Amino acid sequence: MSAEVKTGYKLTEVGVIPEDWDCNRLEEYFSFISYGFTNPMPTVDHGVFLITAADINNGKIQFETARKTTEIAYRTLLSPKSKPKKNDILLTKDGSLGRLALVGDQQLCINQSVALVSNC
Repeated sequence: MSAEVKTGYKLTEVGVIPEDWDCNRLEEYFSFISYGFTNPMPTVDHGVFLITAADINNGKIQFETARKTTEIAYRTLLSPKSKPKKNDILLTKDGSLGRLALVGDQQLCINQSVALVSNC
C-alpha cells in the first residue's frame, strides 16, 4: 500500500520530506562524528566546562548548569573526540535525545551522553 504524498513533498527511505531537501548520510556533510569521554573526571569550582546532555537546552549550551574539570585533566585524560572546537555541533544522545547546540569560543569537553559532529 503506497502512501499519498502532498504536493511539494517526496517520499524517501526516511519518510516524507520537502521536495527541495536531500536525504543523505551525515558522513557526506561531516568528516568527524563521535561522542565524549567515558572515564570519570575530577570536578572543580573553576576550570574547563564539562558538558553533559543535561547542559544542552533550547539550542544552547547551558554553562550555568555545567560542572567543570581541571585544565590538567582536560589536557592529559581526554582525546580530541571529547574536545569540541568552535562551530562544532553537539547532539544529545542520552536522556532527551536530539537536542542541538553550536560550540562557541569557550573551552569545553563533552561526556558520553553528547555526540560531536564536526567538519574538521
